[in-house]
Amino acid sequence: MIKLLSEVAEVTGGHTFRTKAEAASGHVRLLQIKDIQEGILTDFSALPFADIQPEKLKINLQTNDILLPLRGERIPAMMIVNQQSTLVTTTNQIAVIRVNSLLINPEYLYY
Repeated sequence: MIKLLSEVAEVTGGHTFRTKAEAASGHVRLLQIKDIQEGILTDFSALPFADIQPEKLKINLQTNDILLPLRGERIPAMMIVNQQSTLVTTTNQIAVIRVNSLLINPEYLYY
């Protein structure tokens, strides 16, 4: 049975930053388009901090979120595994696909 992506997942953009997205310190890590590489991201410690307060987060990346860059060269997708529930957000240059795992296996869609 063929289904639309919108029937098995929610697709959103990241946070829109009005000024510089990075901060010297903070509580929220920031994943930018330059950080996307094919594979699964589990370690967020090398990511810079975002210039945003946790309560203002538009999106917090979760395990099984699939990320696709919205501009630039064709870069393969990246999947998130956030076992520690780290606060991680992304910019609006990245699409976040949040799969309903009751309807489709996230790893299947990622592949």
